[in-house]
Amino acid sequence: MGANDQLLKDIKAVIAQYPDIKMTVRQVYYRLVAAQKVKNAMSEYNRVKRVLTDARRSGQVAYEDIEDRTRTVVNGERDAWTAKGYFDAYYTHFKTLDTKYDLPRWWGQETKVVVMVEKQALEGIFADVCTKQGVDLLVCRGYPSLSVLYELSQRLEDCDVDVQILYFGDWDPSGLDIDRSIQDSLGDDFGLSFEFERMAITRIQIDEYNIPPAPAKLTDSRTMGMEAKYGEAMQVELDAIDPPDLIDLITDAIDAHFDDDIYENDRAEELEKRQRQIKTWVSEVLK
Repeated sequence: MGANDQLLKDIKAVIAQYPDIKMTVRQVYYRLVAAQKVKNAMSEYNRVKRVLTDARRSGQVAYEDIEDRTRTVVNGERDAWTAKGYFDAYYTHFKTLDTKYDLPRWWGQETKVVVMVEKQALEGIFADVCTKQGVDLLVCRGYPSLSVLYELSQRLEDCDVDVQILYFGDWDPSGLDIDRSIQDSLGDDFGLSFEFERMAITRIQIDEYNIPPAPAKLTDSRTMGMEAKYGEAMQVELDAIDPPDLIDLITDAIDAHFDDDIYENDRAEELEKRQRQIKTWVSEVLK
């Protein structure tokens, strides 16, 4: 068996471990690194990419098994409705508006949570969790632009509860500096009051998940500063965390700021009151 044949076998084994998660090429690569099937090196990443490309073209790996979260196809075609079907669907929806109405999950909570992730390639995983948890997500794509941070500050400046930013990014010289850049811009440039916490990836997690690091890029002007502060300069990408572990990290970080008592008790009375009012309005329209 050739080296690439064995690599393809290892790739298939990784994909089989996650039947409910569409993985990116980079996530497959980091699972192989963690399993010590390949070295943590750009040349090995490129080899994994080539083998996966050939395997999908030859039908040995399904196209649906791998996802590119940095590029999407925008569907411009609208669903085809008959006039009667369109009317009936919206009429039924309108009649039952009261049962469909719900308060925001975080209504009455004492904290406003915003999740930030450095990598656009991980947007799918983060968006799934954040949508389910009802919190805002900002995909930074490296250093977030001043424009998007200004937009965020405008959304949050009138917030009447504490603002908590949960950040997820790479552990490397520039990745760590993004933390500083975000806090400086939101605080100094826009005067926003908030708490900021790096949730992943951290030095402790690198050891906890036994992730083999790569040397930091010598071309990065911040490498020497990282070495001086932490004793060594290394590069570990957020993608290296096992997807189920990453999902748990995001979920637990958000849940730590959610008060279940408020959700179960204070929220119920307000929801019932609003649903009754909507039902009354609907009845008046349909008389």
